[in-house]
Amino acid sequence: MTQATWSSPVSNRLLLDAGFSRFHYRFAGNGQVPPDGLTDLIPVTEQSSIYGLANFSYRGLYDPNAHAFADNKATSLQWRASVARVSGAHNFKVGYMGSSLVQTSGRVANDSQLRYTFNNRSPISFGYLLAPRWDTTDRTMTAALFAQDQWTLGKLTLQGAVRYDRAWSWAPAEGNGTTETSIFNPEPISFERTVSVKGYNDITPRLGVAYDLFGTGKTALKANLGKYLKSAEVGGVYAANNPAVKTVTRVTARPWTDGNRNFRIDCDLSNPRLQDNLASGGDRCAALGGNDLNFGNPNPNLTTIDPGILEGWGVRESDWQFGVSVQQEVLPRVALEVGYNRRWFQNFLVTDNLLIGPEDYQQWTLTAPLDPDLPGGGGYPVTSYDPTPAAFARGARNFQTFETNFGPARTWYWHGVDVTANARLGGGVTLQGGTSTGRGVQDRCETVVKIDSPDPRGCAVTEPWITAVRGLASYTIPKVDVLVSGTFRSLRTTIPFLQANNSATNGASLSANYNVPNTVVQSLLGRLPSGSNANGTTIVNLVEPAQVYGDRVTQIDMRFAKIFRFGSRRADVGVDLYNLFNTNDPAGYEQTFDYATQGASWLQPTSIVPPRFVRLNVTLNF
Repeated sequence: MTQATWSSPVSNRLLLDAGFSRFHYRFAGNGQVPPDGLTDLIPVTEQSSIYGLANFSYRGLYDPNAHAFADNKATSLQWRASVARVSGAHNFKVGYMGSSLVQTSGRVANDSQLRYTFNNRSPISFGYLLAPRWDTTDRTMTAALFAQDQWTLGKLTLQGAVRYDRAWSWAPAEGNGTTETSIFNPEPISFERTVSVKGYNDITPRLGVAYDLFGTGKTALKANLGKYLKSAEVGGVYAANNPAVKTVTRVTARPWTDGNRNFRIDCDLSNPRLQDNLASGGDRCAALGGNDLNFGNPNPNLTTIDPGILEGWGVRESDWQFGVSVQQEVLPRVALEVGYNRRWFQNFLVTDNLLIGPEDYQQWTLTAPLDPDLPGGGGYPVTSYDPTPAAFARGARNFQTFETNFGPARTWYWHGVDVTANARLGGGVTLQGGTSTGRGVQDRCETVVKIDSPDPRGCAVTEPWITAVRGLASYTIPKVDVLVSGTFRSLRTTIPFLQANNSATNGASLSANYNVPNTVVQSLLGRLPSGSNANGTTIVNLVEPAQVYGDRVTQIDMRFAKIFRFGSRRADVGVDLYNLFNTNDPAGYEQTFDYATQGASWLQPTSIVPPRFVRLNVTLNF
């Protein structure tokens, strides 16, 4: 990581400021080729459990998700410049910010580009990659202009800001496809520069006000309102049109009979048709079907993107945030603040299968089993929807577009109340503590029933009020300069916080995934579920979102540090104790409601919070 900053006070009221940063990193995903790695071996996955574990992979190195090694890298560049004028009661600032994000995802195959699957040590299928190496590269750029102003008029302080943002992305000609050749690609594969996001343009305002209610400096009324954009990235819609991503680069499992038991594929791999040489002492390689027939070509089954979501004003996903609070000094150096906050989201996207509509589904209803942990003790009807066999056979032709093309914008917000106390007492004692109580409210019922399945379950969710409690205390023992501090927190297993990706929620609730035998479904639906076998199961969640939560997790952490001072420098040599009392509160739960045992293991803990552990550290401040 490289950073550079520059500032110049032109006068006692005018300041120029600029900065630049570069962050480059590599990330491997599930594996990366070591310098001395054996890349000439063909990886094998044994389906049976003869080695003690089903689907055991050995003999060769590869990423099990991509059948190749990951060789990924990314670079983030950011730059800024601003001019600020400060004159006491009036502060004004204008500036520019820009960024460039580049990410390359490389997949490096073993020398053979092959992968075998065995069952009881006998070959049953093989997979292969299009090229020895395949790269996908995307680039996103942003630019922003902003102006902000602050006025202090007596007891009133006003703040205002406006910002213009633009974001755009493309897949460059370089770094997409492959420069290497193989049996499947006798020539290098390259693509022209391809634009994904043509340009998002947004103007976002932000306002703030603070008022000294009685003019004593002890009671302040504060409020703020602002619009915030979802951060630009190098994935998602920003890589929607990358042709290298759309190319089918692997065949996962082509059925294979190794007739002569030489563990070599005695077939023409470039021929997609059936090859049966068993009679002459050779192998049998099944014909390719489905999406494998598109090997080396664009995948027509990938989601098509509505061009309208890739450009325009006010199109980018965003949210508004509003807050109002009262802060009161209750004692000297002791303050209490109570605030209400609300955050609501907009510009949602949905994916619609154009080959299937709500009319192509049939409903069936089962009765939830009796269980004291189910809502109301169970025994209530649960209705599910299954596509008709004819609709299921059509497959998928997905189209991503605006949710508002199917109905009104959804209701999607979180709101809550925060209570915070701060005390800076004499003798180096600092105390902080408070509560955060909130809930999410979601309603998309008018649109969800129009997109593919008409299932309305979970379309309207009002979460219960959930409270998190946090506290902090610190004290520096005089003369010996020893810092003693501790933190306390008590919250639900699903940590209450606003998650990213436009989630108006305290955190995910628990499920009760009922694995219903398909023979039972057949008796209720009048047929087997589409695309299933009689010996299979169908998963039905017996609870809806926000109905079942885990227990609270309470934990105390401590820190002891000796402070050493060297002139203007300082060193802290410390000991951190996490989970001081070694609590074993559950952190995860079994969420399968087993049909055979009628949920005997449902909600049993599957993991607990990390045990007490000690960390030694040294911190230098200079």
